[in-house]
Amino acid sequence: MPERTDRLTPAPAEWSTAACRLAYEQNASIIYVEWNFGRDMAVLAISNSWEALQRAGGIPETELMPAILPVCAKQESCSARGRWRS
Repeated sequence: MPERTDRLTPAPAEWSTAACRLAYEQNASIIYVEWNFGRDMAVLAISNSWEALQRAGGIPETELMPAILPVCAKQESCSARGRWRS
């Protein structure tokens, strides 16, 4: 899949807009975000980008936003917090 952002470390609005466009293009039902590193910011950025794309006409207003589900990349750090589900 080709790169969808212009920088190595894109701003939240840039990566979240790219994620929303990709989710729409692929008809995704879920967008996964990392639990340990900025989960709340990621959820907010994706939600805001989806709404902005709908207002701008990039995504039809009738299209439902995919679910945003947190995942944990490091089992040991999440299991210690009781967030890991096997």
